[in-house]
Amino acid sequence: MEWAIVGAARRTAVIAGMGALWIRCYRDSFDWEGRRAPQPVIPGRGPSTRRRAGVGSIIGDRKRVQRRCSPAISEIGFDYRPGPPGRADVRQIMPRIDTISLNDLIDTFEISADMQPAGDAYGGLVPRFVRFESAVDHFHGFSSLAMGQKIPVLACSCGELGCWPLLTRISLTGDLVVWDYFEQPYRTARDYTAFGPFLFDRDQYDKAVRVLGAAIAAHE
Repeated sequence: MEWAIVGAARRTAVIAGMGALWIRCYRDSFDWEGRRAPQPVIPGRGPSTRRRAGVGSIIGDRKRVQRRCSPAISEIGFDYRPGPPGRADVRQIMPRIDTISLNDLIDTFEISADMQPAGDAYGGLVPRFVRFESAVDHFHGFSSLAMGQKIPVLACSCGELGCWPLLTRISLTGDLVVWDYFEQPYRTARDYTAFGPFLFDRDQYDKAVRVLGAAIAAHE
């Protein structure tokens, strides 16, 4: 019962803070720019004559300027914290996107989408429970734990990867890292299209992964 109350309060806080994270500009917006017709200079005639002739009014055709917003760049971090519950002897990797833990984000999304089961279903990856080679390889998409073209970024709340993982595609470019095409492999009919994509600055991402790698090494 206590866990249920804590979980509900946590999800309420996540919903309140997620507006800026999930409002991403994929729609077009338009500005209208009015132009004034050039006024001819006619010797011997004043402005009133020109107005009566209809010259100098706002022209009817307006220029439509299209602007496309770029997807927001998020900041990633990784907590290497004790857990899962009842296993203080091991530690788990929990990604944070713009300070919000990934399990809170996915719990809120799945509950809002009326998915079942949902809520407190996920936990962090536990390196001691799997053949976790390195943080750099795993979070750069070159992991021995890959399932097809996707990488597990969360495990089950019990800590076992095979119970209930969350997968994503990790794509690297010179300037960006992208997490998209999320999937729950045991519920392939679920639609995660609206969850993400999450874009990260490559330098900030690589630094966060190196910090995680150092934390894992320090607790071996």
